[in-house]
Amino acid sequence: MSRPDAANFIFTLPQLDARRTLSDAVHHALREAITDGKLTPGARLREVPIATQLSVSPTPVREALRRLEREGLIDSSSHRGATVAVVSPGMMANLYELHETLEAFAVRKAAEHGPHDFSHLRSLADDIDASLSLPDQTTFNRLDLRFHRALNDLSGNQQVAELIEQTHRRIQSARVHFDIHLPNRPQRSHVQHRQILEAVARGDAAEAEAIARLHISAVRDRVLPLLKEVPTADNAILT
Repeated sequence: MSRPDAANFIFTLPQLDARRTLSDAVHHALREAITDGKLTPGARLREVPIATQLSVSPTPVREALRRLEREGLIDSSSHRGATVAVVSPGMMANLYELHETLEAFAVRKAAEHGPHDFSHLRSLADDIDASLSLPDQTTFNRLDLRFHRALNDLSGNQQVAELIEQTHRRIQSARVHFDIHLPNRPQRSHVQHRQILEAVARGDAAEAEAIARLHISAVRDRVLPLLKEVPTADNAILT
């Protein structure tokens, strides 16, 4: 079976501002398409068709693809070119373990390094509340990423926060691709979002860490058994 191709998808560049280069904008557009599941594992990412679709030169596309490869979202080889990375169940288990370990560290540090301005996080939490009634989880997933990144930024360690976001995106893109839907998962997750936020606000590092670990491990324990039953885009079981 032939691989899907990014040229078959429509991308939209985010609005440019003084903080965002053209390469940043292309990176954002491709990253969101991968995380949302519009570009599935194995999809080819060819520079020229993507550049033509976005009305840019191949250079910012090439730069964006290099960044995505460093983040683990795409693979690149001399004979296949760039493709959206395929995540096996074994790799998924490792990613969940990494996510739990780093997130627990970040929220503990955030609680220890207060006080913080929580207005942005509380606003994001309110936006997530509004997304829970929507028919699909795309908006929730995007806000979930933004909430966790903003929370982890409070740790004061931007390298850790960035690595957590990259890991979170790899997990999320794989789950969307495998069409893993957990009943009431957004609602339960958001209750825990609020609990972690309040624990950090109180400066309760142990409580924040404990809830963060539960937040990730509870989903992991439901997702991993399901992954073994789902075929890849090539109709082969991942091992």
